[in-house]
Amino acid sequence: MATEQRSYDHAESVKVFAEVAERSSRILGDYIKRHADGKGIAFTDEFGIAKAFMDLSAQMLANPWKLAETQMKIFWDYVSLWHGSALKMLGHAPEPVAAPAKGDNRFRDEQWENHFLFDYLKQSYLIAARHIHDAVCCVEGLPEEAQKKVNFFTRQYIDALAPSNFVSPIPRCCARRSIRAARTSSAA
Repeated sequence: MATEQRSYDHAESVKVFAEVAERSSRILGDYIKRHADGKGIAFTDEFGIAKAFMDLSAQMLANPWKLAETQMKIFWDYVSLWHGSALKMLGHAPEPVAAPAKGDNRFRDEQWENHFLFDYLKQSYLIAARHIHDAVCCVEGLPEEAQKKVNFFTRQYIDALAPSNFVSPIPRCCARRSIRAARTSSAA
């Protein structure tokens, strides 16, 4: 049985992404209107953080093309990372897709650079961090006060998710565990 191979239609994909973004924008807009009129769940937002992020969402969804563009950029960065990681695993030295900023000590251990798995984790985090920050940092139409809150809390969120904050993927920690395990098995 012969399988039929279809060619990929980029124009059709763009059209589908645009339709999904527009529908999502309408749905979220309706949701925001219902809750802004006081018909939604009651909660307190003493510092205006939730309102700042709701304003951000509304402004971002007002421009669905920008959202689609952001999604495509992150997609291609991850494709490049996957390709580069495969090359690194095979012994090549590809250029990194994302590198830590000068002075970022979270990734100072040489294993974050030399070991392909740790390098992949690091770059994957840095790609996501860059795109999340870029997506929210300069949204048009967002009041300055809301923009400051969004930037601050987004940065806190991004920094909290750094792989260097978690015990298991830290290279030195893994190396120490491996050494201890080797000593334990050789002593037995």
